[in-house]
Amino acid sequence: MKRRRFLSHAIRTASAAVCSQFLPPGLRVFPLSQSAAPKTAVKNSARPQLALTLDDPTLTLGSVLKWQEANGRILKAISEKGVRSALFVCGMRVDEADGAKLLSTWDQAGHLICNHSYSHKLYGEQTSYADFAVDFLKNEKVIAPYRSRTALFRYPFLKEGDTADKRDRFRALLKAQQAAQSAHRSLSRLPGRSSPGSRGVLSPASSRCSRPRRSPHAADAFQSTQRLRPS
Repeated sequence: MKRRRFLSHAIRTASAAVCSQFLPPGLRVFPLSQSAAPKTAVKNSARPQLALTLDDPTLTLGSVLKWQEANGRILKAISEKGVRSALFVCGMRVDEADGAKLLSTWDQAGHLICNHSYSHKLYGEQTSYADFAVDFLKNEKVIAPYRSRTALFRYPFLKEGDTADKRDRFRALLKAQQAAQSAHRSLSRLPGRSSPGSRGVLSPASSRCSRPRRSPHAADAFQSTQRLRPS
C-alpha cells in the first residue's frame, strides 16, 4: 500500500475509533501492546495497524467544559475500545498541581507518558539547538514521576531541525538521554530500590504504523513520530 494512501486510511480509522458511537462493525484499533493484540492480526499481517497517540493535554479548554470532564470522556472512550494510547505531553500546559492530576489519570490507566517538549517551540531557524535541548530536558522533569513514562519524543510541528547539524546534535542528545534512563532503570531493579518512569523504548512494531521508513537512529535513540509524515 502506498504511504499516502495508508496514512489517509489510518486517520479515518483513528477518528472512528475514538468516536465510539460512529464505529463501524468489524473495525478494530490494535493496542500498542503486541501481546494484547487480537489474534486476527496475526492471521492477516497485511491488514494496516496503527498506534493511537494524543498531543498536548491541557487544563485550559476555552469552553464551558472543564478539563476534568473532557479528560474523563476521552479516557472512557479509549477504555471502552480496549486501546492503549501514547500521550505526548507539552509541559507548559500541565506544569501545575492540576496538571499532575491530569497526567496521573493517564498514567494509572496504563497509557504511555511521552515527551513533546516543554514550550512547543518550532525547531527551525528561530530556535537554536541549545534552546531546544534545554526545553526538551525541562519537560523530562515534568514527566519523570510517572511509571508509564516512555522514551518516545514527538517534535513540535514534526520539525526535526532546519539544518543537518541541528538535527544530528539533537539526535545525539536523545541517544544520551536514553542511555541515562536505561542506567537509572538498571539501578532501580536492585533489591530494595524502586523508581517511577520504569518503561523503556518501544519496539518499532509496537509504537508506529506498520512498515514505516526506518531511521538509522531508531534502534538506539528516542523514537520520533516524525517518520510518519508523508514525503
